[in-house]
Amino acid sequence: MDTFIAAALVSLFFKGFEKSIAEILSVPAIPRRELDLYVGNIDSTPSDIRSYFPVSFDTCVVARPSHPAADSEHIPTFVVCSSDLAKKWKVGTGSGSAVQVLIGKVLIEVVYQLLNGEVDLDVLEPKVVEIVKETIS
Repeated sequence: MDTFIAAALVSLFFKGFEKSIAEILSVPAIPRRELDLYVGNIDSTPSDIRSYFPVSFDTCVVARPSHPAADSEHIPTFVVCSSDLAKKWKVGTGSGSAVQVLIGKVLIEVVYQLLNGEVDLDVLEPKVVEIVKETIS
């Protein structure tokens, strides 16, 4: 159930903030128009794939292809959530929680890959933080 909720939150975020996200992507040409995004829980990840992720992590881990331009047709993006992710969601507190960490990490990765890695993360990350702050209630 946590995986479904995490995937739904990410999907709803992308739909609800599509104009803000489009501003980040306001470049002359976007090399990619789509990518495969798989959301899962570390507990349900097959052991052969689990070995590629850290032994322990706080909220989620988002996998990044080594060469986004070259790997774009072959490698999906994996978002692996911690087993206790839902316990870390808080709303109405006026501060961020695991929800903001999840959507922030996913947004950074999606923009990075859509631009084939041709983006300065030091410039991208503050823009993502500003968008994600809008989700705090």
